[in-house]
Amino acid sequence: MGNLNFNALLLSGSSLFGATSAGLFVSANNGQTWQPVSSPDLRQVEVRQLVASATHLYAATFGRGLYRSADNGQSWQRVTLGYNARFFHSIAAAGSTLIASAGTEGLFVSANEGANWTRIQSPGPYTLLPNMITNAADMREAYNLAMTNGNACLLFSLAEIENTHSYLSNTRAGDILSQSYQLALQQHNAPLLFEIARYENSAGIMPEKAGDILSAAYNEAMRQQQARLLFEMAQFENTAKIINLRAGDILEEAYRFASAQMDQQLLFDLARYENEYDLMRNITAAMALQQAYLAAVLHKDYATLYQLADYEAEVNLLPDMSSEDIRRKARIIQLGG
Repeated sequence: MGNLNFNALLLSGSSLFGATSAGLFVSANNGQTWQPVSSPDLRQVEVRQLVASATHLYAATFGRGLYRSADNGQSWQRVTLGYNARFFHSIAAAGSTLIASAGTEGLFVSANEGANWTRIQSPGPYTLLPNMITNAADMREAYNLAMTNGNACLLFSLAEIENTHSYLSNTRAGDILSQSYQLALQQHNAPLLFEIARYENSAGIMPEKAGDILSAAYNEAMRQQQARLLFEMAQFENTAKIINLRAGDILEEAYRFASAQMDQQLLFDLARYENEYDLMRNITAAMALQQAYLAAVLHKDYATLYQLADYEAEVNLLPDMSSEDIRRKARIIQLGG
């Protein structure tokens, strides 16, 4: 491949991982050659930082959230913070404790390998920016920098700030947001397109319609097989109803990709959501839960299996498996079986 500009490097075992603005790459020969990692969600996205905890590898992305691997980078799953956090700047680890700077969602800490998170710093309007913007001169300088560098994410942040403070006399927040949208389209940045669609749906400041932006985000997510993003789009569309696609149809596409990628956590999330809303025509909550179980067994993810067991005990969805069967399998894997 061509030359890569690295934001961060992480050596883990015999694998060298490189975080770049074009995704996460791995080298098996100390950096002589590089290949993109297997996860589609970690391609064509800026990866800001890499870190190793006691048992996992973590990748912080600017646009798609935080990912972790329990098998030294063979597979990656998105970490759920319990907040809508996508734009990560950095992450630090000490044993099983993690601290992550998560864009507009603030600063978070986890004491148990990312299973649970607590926000220790409230979000603020300037979290995405390297410096505080307090006047028109700061805003104009940041805006010119973003336009010069074609930084769609920075333009999105500036549009939010301008829409609140009106620093610029000759540039509307809606125009800045539209410029962010056009760049995101050119850069095929599906997560940012989704963020713009959601913001425009509530703000109503752009020339473009929120539904058209969401459709563009959906098309990019489908092309890039971003299962988690499609799931979030389905949840949003289930309430917003701004495009000519059923939320259930989007949910089925998310399931299809998650199943192919054997993403146990996403499959589990899909099962719970479908059990609550009953949106999919061809996939049942029981089918999604069964697939989540198979994926968790494949990845030897006993933590997710315990969660599946607790959930199955509540809902009794699986006809051929009890919660105790799942819990027994989790214990076997936990003990090394």
